[in-house]
Amino acid sequence: MPQKQSRIHKALDTAEQLYRESGLAWSLADVARQSGVSRGTLYRRFGSKQGLLEALQKEREIAIDPRQLKPPRERILDALVEVSRGVGLAKATLEAISQVAQVGEATIYRYFGSRKGLLTAYADERTPRTVLQQLPLDGSADVSSALQQLIRMALLTWQDHGPFLLAGVTASDEEQEIVKHLLALEAQARKQLTLYFDSLVQRGTLEGDPELLTGALVGMIAGIAITQKPHLSGDIDRTAQILTHLFLEGCHAQETTTHSDLARTEPQQKDTTR
Repeated sequence: MPQKQSRIHKALDTAEQLYRESGLAWSLADVARQSGVSRGTLYRRFGSKQGLLEALQKEREIAIDPRQLKPPRERILDALVEVSRGVGLAKATLEAISQVAQVGEATIYRYFGSRKGLLTAYADERTPRTVLQQLPLDGSADVSSALQQLIRMALLTWQDHGPFLLAGVTASDEEQEIVKHLLALEAQARKQLTLYFDSLVQRGTLEGDPELLTGALVGMIAGIAITQKPHLSGDIDRTAQILTHLFLEGCHAQETTTHSDLARTEPQQKDTTR
């Protein structure tokens, strides 16, 4: 066996042993140290830890959970969601998140800088803020489609962990700093939504006070999420479609009602002359 292939074979042996013993709690540096293969060789051959895991799956036919093949940053965000479902975002500790993500706490700090940084990234990438930040204020986006996407994301957020939207209800004193940060993120999201509604009102697409429109939409979503939560899991798309229709029908700018419009909507009188 050529020397280079022998080194790669030895690295795979080491990685397989580490994976079977400790899951993802190892690095390419650990493989290099235990196998005697340089880190440079490992990076040239596999590119990353994920590449090495994929090689184990392909060449050694090791069953690896697809979630473990995600980059560490994505695994950390996934772990935040999983941990917070049980305890709420304010109580989701970095220790618990690192255990679920199978990374060290130092890795979380490297990617996000702090616990607040992690929560901000989560809000930007996994909540309605994702949609809001992409909504153009020039009227170029279809309103119905944009709102339906926004409502769908909001319902998914509620389904995963309502504590993000109700962060300050049951927080203890030591969690107040995190709660304030979560509420500030939510306030920013509401402001973005209000600005979007203001642009629609200015163009005559909607009518009403933008802040009241924001409150109305948030209230509709929260009400459905709280009262219908057990039934949302398989029908979120349909629910988002219905809420979008109800909201736009109630707020859409319409022409002044005329006499002929009233005549068409009045119930027909029964003919009693027969």
